[in-house]
Amino acid sequence: MVAERYSNNRLRFERRQRGWTQVDVVERMYRAAAVHRLTMPKGLDASYISRYERGVNEPSPHHVHLLCLAFDMPSNLLGLPGDVMPDGGTMTCNRRSR
Repeated sequence: MVAERYSNNRLRFERRQRGWTQVDVVERMYRAAAVHRLTMPKGLDASYISRYERGVNEPSPHHVHLLCLAFDMPSNLLGLPGDVMPDGGTMTCNRRSR
């Protein structure tokens, strides 16, 4: 079964709103990993961000976490998978009470 391909317009929109390039996003992800003492991503570059934005690849949970930290936004507002919120460097599930 082939996964459905969709572009992540929300991630691209948020990046452009900030005037960031895809290289800027990568640099901020590395900086977030260092500041929060998280595992440094291996081989991450602007082409990965481009593929995330075009829907070619889905980011790993670790990359989702770093993107949330870089943008200081929860994953759902960035159009990313999972329910991740930036919270002091730890991956926290946003639990909804009903």
